[in-house]
Amino acid sequence: LGVLADDLEHLQNLYLKTIFPSIVGVVLYGLIVIALGVFSIPFALLMLLILFVLVVFAPLVSILANRKRQMEMKAVRGHLYETLTDAVMGLSDWKISGRQHDFLTAYEKSEQEQDALEQKMEQFNRWRDLLFQIAVAGVVILMVVFVSNHVEAGVFSHLWIAAFVLTVFPLMEAFAPISG
Repeated sequence: LGVLADDLEHLQNLYLKTIFPSIVGVVLYGLIVIALGVFSIPFALLMLLILFVLVVFAPLVSILANRKRQMEMKAVRGHLYETLTDAVMGLSDWKISGRQHDFLTAYEKSEQEQDALEQKMEQFNRWRDLLFQIAVAGVVILMVVFVSNHVEAGVFSHLWIAAFVLTVFPLMEAFAPISG
């Protein structure tokens, strides 16, 4: 059941957390760059670079950093399932031999190993999310500067500042799940 649950979780993650958000992110990425290109080619190229980091580079780094940990986690989980199954099937043997404490100690050690791997993955994910939020703040500041310069030049009215900046937040929410 554990292997089946892992397989179902993997398929769910593949489609709901990887393929669909990636497709939506790439389409939005292209539309944003094209829309900004209407107003300013240099600014669109700058956003092309920054959004490339958020949509392509950060997910690749995340995959490379977590792949080894995920494989280790799968091996540890498989070992835990095997150990637990063996213990349940051989419960009377453990009881008769008086080695229940040995089994519990070994099982808890395996669980601690799994917890340590989960903690490392969580720590990496928190750092990745922090850097993503810093990049979003940078995009917001760049948008404010860009639109403010166009307001001063008389191209836009003051309302455009809010329009440009407020569109950043929902768009970045579409990009956020891609790295995960």
